[in-house]
Amino acid sequence: MPLVTGGQAIVDCLEAEGVDVAFGIPGEHTIALYDGLFHRPGIRHILPRHEQGAGFMAEGYAMASGKVGVCITTTGPGAFNALTPLAEAYGDSVPVLLIASEIGLEFIGQARGITHESKDQLGVLERASGWAAQAGSVGEIPEVMHEAFVRMRSGRPRPAVVQVPLDVMAERDDVTPLAPAQVQRSAADPAAVAEAARMLARAQRPIIWAGGGVNIAAANDVLRQLAELLGAPVIATPDGKGAIPENHPLALGGSSGEGPVIELMRRADAALVVGTRFQQRLTRNWTMPLPRQLVQVDVDPSEIGKNYPASTGLVGDAAAVLGQLLEQLRGQTIAPKPELATELTGIREGIAGYLRERFTPEAEMLAAFREGLAPDALMFSDTARAVGWLRNHLPIYAPRSFFTPGGFSTLGFSFPSAIGAKAAFPDRQAVAACGDGSFMFTCNELATAVQEGLAVTVLLFNNRCHLGIKDHQDVECGGRHIAVDLHQPDFVRFAESFGALGLRVERLDQLAPALTQARESTKPAIVEITFDMQRLHRTP
Repeated sequence: MPLVTGGQAIVDCLEAEGVDVAFGIPGEHTIALYDGLFHRPGIRHILPRHEQGAGFMAEGYAMASGKVGVCITTTGPGAFNALTPLAEAYGDSVPVLLIASEIGLEFIGQARGITHESKDQLGVLERASGWAAQAGSVGEIPEVMHEAFVRMRSGRPRPAVVQVPLDVMAERDDVTPLAPAQVQRSAADPAAVAEAARMLARAQRPIIWAGGGVNIAAANDVLRQLAELLGAPVIATPDGKGAIPENHPLALGGSSGEGPVIELMRRADAALVVGTRFQQRLTRNWTMPLPRQLVQVDVDPSEIGKNYPASTGLVGDAAAVLGQLLEQLRGQTIAPKPELATELTGIREGIAGYLRERFTPEAEMLAAFREGLAPDALMFSDTARAVGWLRNHLPIYAPRSFFTPGGFSTLGFSFPSAIGAKAAFPDRQAVAACGDGSFMFTCNELATAVQEGLAVTVLLFNNRCHLGIKDHQDVECGGRHIAVDLHQPDFVRFAESFGALGLRVERLDQLAPALTQARESTKPAIVEITFDMQRLHRTP
């Protein structure tokens, strides 16, 4: 084998693990790594405008594809700029690999005033990730890279960090990548599975609560089969949207906060809960009613019974464990539920009617979105107030196609993440739904989308303020507003200045045609939505 630099060894390891896209910004300390990428054209490199954008793009790529997303930064400021998306990936259970350079090996920790030197860079990155290690020589690179992929493909997905000092990047040695790490799918204890199956089979009114772990584990088909076998309605968390198609007769979407669904949950005598942490806001400070007979499935044993008591905990990969349950249940007598179909139809019609009557403009907006967006669109939402209607009520029909920053709740997440997803699936529509305030966090990545030919659509709700905070100030501060109103650019001209498509929607009837135009465009597009829902409610 010829001698290779540490930078080339890193690239060779990425190629061996099947990586085909990487996001990053080169620096003086990563010259050898980027030279390695030059010699491996099979790995597409996408150049963001900021390392935070690079990290979110890697996360969006991983969320949509299920593969490891790779982010490359230089030392110090570059690495620390990626901290926010690294922490978001940790909270969202997403396998993102951050490859960061470091100052020369002999100077680490000495505070000698070396360019880009920081206090304990590896320690800082490790605190925001699931695992972090440094390669102290070229010979260590294959082992460290392999271990990173093993950890990201085993158990609960978490981001990993590989740090390589700049002198190690440039040194040469005779090294070979290790065989690619395999995905490890752990099964649950068979006795516990049998107990859970017996309990679910006896239940007269079981429900299924599907979290993001269903989509992460690609357990969608087996979940649908289980729901059909049990006759159990499926309620999804925001991260679990698409766990089963929302036009399925047993699907109740993400409507856990609606009165009829709450009543359904209160009357349930058993629950199968898969891949969710019962987050505080989602469960209204853990007051959401769930039955005492609760089977909780999670790949992370620390989540079992943490926020709600579980009568039976099944630790393992969601697809593997649900497959075990399905096998057990097929040999048992399932309690019939002849009245269920009528009841669920009534719940869905009740929610739809309530929305049409009390929130007519919002209901019409949702219908326009569903008409104008592709059925399998990859949609990323920020935590902005205006986006909540999409997050809670937009029907989703395809698995792994709706994504939120549920773990860390980061503003600025949606746009670069959608760019990363578009890189994974160039032939699918990728959409970022955000408020004008959150869009400005990462709006510079429009240049990346244009340069890389990634035609992402931005649904930009422009109310010229941080509306969620403004609403809090109305309630909690008697309407005393401070630091919430925003001076914004002309977003149509902003888009056009980058070579993107800019569209402004001032009335509801303009929305669906604008969405269709953006979907059919070969350019990235900003669809600026300026109509005021409150004003529409006041219109006679």
